Amino acid sequence: MILAAGRSRRLGHDKARVELDGAPILTRLVDVYAAARIAPVVAVISEAVEDLVPPTARAVRSDPDREMIDSLIVGLQALEGVAGAIVQPVDAPFTDRAMIEALLSGAADRYRVLVHATKPGHPVYVPVSRFDEVFARPEGGLRTLLAHDQESIEWNDDRILADLDRPDDLRYWLPRS
Repeated sequence: MILAAGRSRRLGHDKARVELDGAPILTRLVDVYAAARIAPVVAVISEAVEDLVPPTARAVRSDPDREMIDSLIVGLQALEGVAGAIVQPVDAPFTDRAMIEALLSGAADRYRVLVHATKPGHPVYVPVSRFDEVFARPEGGLRTLLAHDQESIEWNDDRILADLDRPDDLRYWLPRS
C-alpha cells in the first residue's frame, strides 16, 4: 500500500509527482510492487494525484488534511484476503524488490521494519492480525505500534531512511538514486 494522500506543504508541490528514474515517484512505486507480484497494490491518494495511478493499482482516496494514520486506515480497510500489508510512504521512494521480499519473510504476526545502523526506515510490514491495532488510532500512529513489537531487518542501504519532505531532501537524496 502506497500512502500518497498528503498535501506536501513542506515540499511545496506533490511528492507523488517528483520524478525518479524518469517517472513520477507514485507511478514508479506502483510499478516496483507490481513487478514483485504484490497484489493488490493500493494507492491511497488525494484527488490531486489521481492521474498518476496506473491501472495496475487500485486508487482509494483519503482526505489530505487528515493525519497519516487516517490514510493508513483507509488503505488497510481497502484490502481483503491478504496476510498483511507493506506500508510505503510515497516520500520514501527507493524501495526495490529485495526490500519487499525481506519484509515478506519472517514471523506471520509481527511488524517488520527495515533498519539501517539502528535507525528504522521504510517501507514497513503490518500483518493482518495487527490491523485492529492500527484501526484503534494509537497516539503517535504506526510508529508507536512499531516501537513495542517489531522484527528488525538490518539493511545495508541507507536509502531506506530517505524522507523527501523538503527541497533540501530532494537535493540530498535524488542524486543517489
